[in-house]
Amino acid sequence: RFLHLNVSNNVWKGDVIDIIDRHKDQPLWICGRRFEFLWCKATKSPQCYVFFAEAGIGIDKDEEISSDKVREWCAPPKFNCDLSIGKEQKRIKLSFSKTTPSGILPENCLEVVPDVKGSGGCVMTDGCGLISRDGLDFVWCSYKKCVQSREAEYAEKQNTKLSSTCNKTLLDNNIDCDGCKENSDSESTEDDSCPYTSFQGRIGGFKGM
Repeated sequence: RFLHLNVSNNVWKGDVIDIIDRHKDQPLWICGRRFEFLWCKATKSPQCYVFFAEAGIGIDKDEEISSDKVREWCAPPKFNCDLSIGKEQKRIKLSFSKTTPSGILPENCLEVVPDVKGSGGCVMTDGCGLISRDGLDFVWCSYKKCVQSREAEYAEKQNTKLSSTCNKTLLDNNIDCDGCKENSDSESTEDDSCPYTSFQGRIGGFKGM
């Protein structure tokens, strides 16, 4: 649903603006889909402008969503009320950086707390939070299984043979190469305990340590 438009620096800016800032009565339709501007990487060459398919062919009615809503999901205004346009674009860019899925957390296990501030009002905890040992182990196990699944899928595409050790790991963890699935019946092992004390992660528009 994302369309990347690369534009050379030699192109007149007015032509780019005409594509981005279109009147609602004249939306941008490409291949049967209605696109709206989402964000851009205008500081690089070629410049990259990203558009989002709000509706059209292959998009069900309940899947229709505006580019404004996607932008708000990437950088919630409630927590980013003082962002400049440049900073907003950088925040949205983070949502499109490469990540590894690490499980879906159960409901009611996240808590948003106020930042700790110094005597001068300086924010001391911006982008940092705490996680329980159970939460850390959950993320670690989900991360490992997804990485193993990707490795198995890559090996299959390359028509190579997995080592016996890796094959045994995949079988022991009941991993489906078509996706990252957990076996709820498998018992916890020592490997399920995360050996690290911190990690950088992202949940929706939040990203930090």
